[in-house]
Amino acid sequence: MRPRKIRRLLTLFVLIPFILLVAGGVYFVYTYYSIDLDRQLEEPSIILDRDGRQVSRYSSEIRQVVSLDEISPFLLDATVAIEDARFYQHFGLDPRGLARALWHNLRKGRVVEGGSTITQQLAENEYFLGVSGPARSLGKKIKEAVYAIKLERTYTKREILERYLNRIYFGHGRFGVEAAAQYYFGKSAGDVTLSEAAMLAGIPNAPAIYSLRDHPDNAHARRNLVLARMEELGYISASQREEAEAQVLVAAPPQEKAATASHFRLRVEKELRKVFADLYPAMSDKEITNLIYNQGLTIHTTLSLPAQAAAEQVIAERGQALRQQNPNIQGAFVAIDPATGGIMALVESLELTGTYPRADAKYNLGSSFKGVLYATALENGYTAASTLLCAETAFPNPGGKPNPYVPSDYGDRYHNRALRIREALEVSCNVAAVRLGVEMGLEKYLAMTARLNPRLANNNIGSPAHMQLPLGPIASPLNLTLVYAPFANGGYSVEPYTVTEVRDKDGTVIYQAWPKRQPVLDPRLAYIVTHMLKGVLGINQVPYAAGKTGTSDNRNTVFVGFTTDMVATAFFGFDTPAEASFIGSAAGVAAPAWRDFAARYYGESPPPDFTRPPGIEEAVICSATGQLATYLCPDSFSELFLPGTAPREYCQEHAGDTIEICQSTGLPANPYCPQELRLSAPRAAWMRNLQCWLHGPSPEPTDEEEPAPQEEETD
Repeated sequence: MRPRKIRRLLTLFVLIPFILLVAGGVYFVYTYYSIDLDRQLEEPSIILDRDGRQVSRYSSEIRQVVSLDEISPFLLDATVAIEDARFYQHFGLDPRGLARALWHNLRKGRVVEGGSTITQQLAENEYFLGVSGPARSLGKKIKEAVYAIKLERTYTKREILERYLNRIYFGHGRFGVEAAAQYYFGKSAGDVTLSEAAMLAGIPNAPAIYSLRDHPDNAHARRNLVLARMEELGYISASQREEAEAQVLVAAPPQEKAATASHFRLRVEKELRKVFADLYPAMSDKEITNLIYNQGLTIHTTLSLPAQAAAEQVIAERGQALRQQNPNIQGAFVAIDPATGGIMALVESLELTGTYPRADAKYNLGSSFKGVLYATALENGYTAASTLLCAETAFPNPGGKPNPYVPSDYGDRYHNRALRIREALEVSCNVAAVRLGVEMGLEKYLAMTARLNPRLANNNIGSPAHMQLPLGPIASPLNLTLVYAPFANGGYSVEPYTVTEVRDKDGTVIYQAWPKRQPVLDPRLAYIVTHMLKGVLGINQVPYAAGKTGTSDNRNTVFVGFTTDMVATAFFGFDTPAEASFIGSAAGVAAPAWRDFAARYYGESPPPDFTRPPGIEEAVICSATGQLATYLCPDSFSELFLPGTAPREYCQEHAGDTIEICQSTGLPANPYCPQELRLSAPRAAWMRNLQCWLHGPSPEPTDEEEPAPQEEETD
C-alpha cells in the first residue's frame, strides 16, 4: 500500500471519531441548555357522558407533597434498595448498573432487570411520558440521560429523591408516597412500618399488578423481594426481614367520599388501558397511566348522568333501609343501551364506592332467566298458549341431588292445574319451568343464553345436567342485563363497553369505538316474549316496560327490566352466602327499586311502547285451555303467535251437546239476550264462534272504574 493512501486512512480514522465527538458534544450542550426543569407537562383528562356533560376527570391531583423528613426512613431505604442501590454514588447515570442489567437480561434471554436510575426515572416521569412517538427509542433514551445529568447538577440527591417520591404512581389514582400511604394503610408516609414501607416501595414497578387492594398475593410477594434486597444491602437485619415477612397486610377501608359514577370511572380506566395497550403495544404500564392521567385527553363515554344519578339514589336509599335487616346486604345496578351495549349507569355497592366489581360477580339469580327459557320454548314448537301442568311432581333426577326432585312454587304452593306458558311466566311458576326444561331439554336453553349474550358462550349459567337450572342460574348482573337486550332491540345481541371516543389535547381522534351487534333472534319471537314479560307481576303496572324477577334460595333478589331504550338490572344480595338472611322477595325488594329508578329517570317523559313487527298472527283462545275459544268459554283473549303456530282445535273443556239459541235471530244467544227469548237446541258445528247480533249492552255511557291493583305474587 502506498504511503499516501496509508496517511489518508489514518486521517479518516482520526477525523471521523473527532467529528462524531464534536457533533455529540454540540448535541449534548444544545440539549442540556434547552432543558427547562420547571415546565409542567401534566394536564388532566376529562370524562364526558353521552350528552357531552362532564362526569369526572383523571389527573394526578390526588397527591400530597411531603418532605423527606416526613417520610419513614424505612420507605426511603426500601425505595433506594429496590430501584437504584447506587443512587448516592452515581452522577445520574450508572454505567455499572446498566452493564449488570444488560448482562442479566442477556443471560435470561428477556428483560428481567432495568438499568435506569432513580434520576432517570424522575426524568422519564416528568418529561418523557408523552402521547405520541416510540416508547423506548434510542433518541429518547439519550435525551433522558442528558436530563438526568442536568437534574443531578441542579438538585441535591435528597431533593431528587424527594421529588421522585412525590411524583411516582402507586395505582388507583394515587401519586406520591403520602397519598399512597393514606390510601393503602390509612396513615401518613412517616408512620408506615418496615413491612408497609417495603410493600409501598414495590408497587410503582407495576401498580396494576402489585396493588394490595386488587392483587394482595402479588403485593406480598413483591414486598418480600424488597425486604430481601434491603437485607442484602445492609439496610435491615435478617430478623427484621423475617418479622416483616411474617406480617399479612390488609388494605385500609376506603375513606374518600362517594364520587359521582365512581364505579363507572374505574371501568372506563380499565377499558382505556386495554385500548391503549392495543394501540401502543410498546408503551409500558407507567406510560399508559401517564397518558390517561396527565395528557389532557377528552374521553367520550356511554354514561347517562341522569340515569347514573337515579341509580345511585335508588341503591343508596333502598340499601340503607335493607341494612336495618342485615348489615351485610349489598347491591348493584347496571343499565345499558340495548341498541349498542353501551353502559348508561353503573353502581356496584350500597356505599357507592369501592373496587369490587359486583356487576361482573356471579350470584344465584333465581328465576330471572325464565324469559330466556320460554323464548327457547317458542323457538322449539311451543307457543304462548301451550300449557304446562303445575302440580306436585317427583321428577326422576338420576345422578343429581335430590333424586327425585320435587319443585314447588314460592311458599311451597302449587296451582294444581295447567298453566299457559304466558301465565306460567307472568306468575313465575317453578313447577312449569322445571317441567318445560325436562320436556324440551336444557341444552337448548343454554344454547339460547349463549346466543343472546355471546359473553356466556364459554362460561354459561350452569350445567344441562342440573334439573334445577331454570330456578337457579349462576350469572352476573351484567350478563343478565345483556341477555335481555335482544328482546328490547328486536333480536340483536350486544356487548358492553363504556368508551365511545378519545381525543388528544389537540382534538385529534385517537380512538373510536364501534358497537358489536349480531342478529340472534327472530324479531317476531322477541316481540312475543316481550309482550309476555310485560305481564310479569312486579312490572305489569308500568305500561312501557317489561321484565322478570328472581329470588334465590340464598337470599339474593334481582329484577331485570327493559324499555325500548334501556335494559337495567337491580340487584340486592350477599357476597358471602354464610352472611345471608331473608330480606324479602324480588317482587318486594328488587322490582320496586327498578320501578323507582324508572320513575326518577323518565319522569313525565316515558319512552315509546315496543313496536310490533309484521308477520305476527293473532287468535282468540280460551284462557283455561289455550285452545281456540268458543262463545262458551268463560274467559278468552287474543294471543300472539308466530306464523303457522296458532292452535287449530277449539276448546273442548267448555263444550256441550246443547246450546241456547236466541229466537230473534236463530243464532247462539249472547249474554245480553233476554231469558224469555232463549231456547235450548242441539249444538251444531256451524254455530262455532257465532252469536246473536241483535241484543247487546246498553248504549248509555258508563263511568269506567280503575281496576283495583293486584297483590304482587312472588316467584
